[in-house]
Amino acid sequence: MKKLIIFFIIVIQYAYSNSIKVYSSHSIETLYPLIKEFESNYNCKVEVEIGGTGELVNKVLKQQKQDYPDVFFGGTTLSVASLNHIIKESYSFSIIPNVLLVNKNIKKDIVIEGYKDLLDPRLKGRIAYSNPKVSSSSFEHLVNILYVMDEPWSFIKKLLKNTDNIYLESSQDVVEKVVNGKSIVGLTHEVAAIKAMGKNSSLEIVYMKEGVLAESDGVYVLNKNSCTEAFTKFLSSYDTQLFSNISLNRRSVRDDIFFSRKLNTLKNRVFIDPNQFEIEKNRSLWIENFDNLLKENNHVSK
Repeated sequence: MKKLIIFFIIVIQYAYSNSIKVYSSHSIETLYPLIKEFESNYNCKVEVEIGGTGELVNKVLKQQKQDYPDVFFGGTTLSVASLNHIIKESYSFSIIPNVLLVNKNIKKDIVIEGYKDLLDPRLKGRIAYSNPKVSSSSFEHLVNILYVMDEPWSFIKKLLKNTDNIYLESSQDVVEKVVNGKSIVGLTHEVAAIKAMGKNSSLEIVYMKEGVLAESDGVYVLNKNSCTEAFTKFLSSYDTQLFSNISLNRRSVRDDIFFSRKLNTLKNRVFIDPNQFEIEKNRSLWIENFDNLLKENNHVSK
């Protein structure tokens, strides 16, 4: 009986050691097939908590070390930079360009080819943009603007006026407003835009003519063990990357995988190579400047 109890305890410990906790900002449509395939091929179980990138980053920062997830899956290197001091290893999963999502049915003859076109008076109150504090895609558009526009803060002030000083609480809200025709154009990222096009055939993607920030969407290991090693190996494998490219519309980080037909080749676009150190150093200041301009505009409009 004693031997049986010892054996039972060993089995429980072994099972526990072969499970990992994952925080992810990816949708369930992305996560489910990947995790199902991973669990069927490796002796590892995955416990997932889904949320916004900013929300999950803040949760980790408030936790004790023993409560950290093993893996943070999703979010660009910019959006998770505040976790750099606890990230043991990181890997690129896909490349995600910033884009404008446009509803062709209601834009009529308005030309939208880049950021500058968002100042068209006919777009006033019809531009969807989320809060850079909570939305990683919104913060990356803020960075994009700062890198490509002349007098960027002057442009942002004008942009906020053209959105009627309203900015949303999530990137999903941005997409939904464009899909439902409540907004003509929204500032989002390519993966969300392609997914939205499946719901509404009148949508189109615009890659900003001034320049496109295309960041790596990553896999960040906070606790190393055999299952996290297997998980990162699985996500970077040829088969997984090919599936993600064809079925999940994600740009592969591998050179041996061609883009799916839904992904624009972007041959003639200017890509931005941001200074990661500069961005992290100035993140709080830039968000504060954004908020100050928003408050200033709100005060003037009253």
